[in-house]
Amino acid sequence: MLLLDEPTNGLDIPSKAQFRRALSAMHDPERVIVVSTHQVRDLENLIDPVVVVHRGKTVFEATIDELAASLSTARLTDLDGRPVITARKDAVGWSALLAEPGQALDIELVFEAAVYAPSRLSAAMAGQSLPAFKPEEALV
Repeated sequence: MLLLDEPTNGLDIPSKAQFRRALSAMHDPERVIVVSTHQVRDLENLIDPVVVVHRGKTVFEATIDELAASLSTARLTDLDGRPVITARKDAVGWSALLAEPGQALDIELVFEAAVYAPSRLSAAMAGQSLPAFKPEEALV
């Protein structure tokens, strides 16, 4: 087992790419690599399963295939009528985690949902319908 704590902190872009290549080359079904990171976008293509630990407790765990079968992310201008689990407002609209399968998946939004909207995330993963998302529930 290899445990890496915040392995990309302080690395420049070329060094992060080199680290991802090295980590990918280490892939072996007999090897377990645990990565603790707040910089999910640096490693999201290498993470499987996704385990979210918050305040010392595992609050969510799923494989990438399980996530893709139930969730997707989208850039939206309006949240009405969409199965929104959580969303983050930005200058041009919303980045939303949706309870519908799709091609795009932002793991950072999954992490945020696991911490700030766990009941909505659990319901979505179980295939249950969600109550309408209210903009005041959005992440800042």
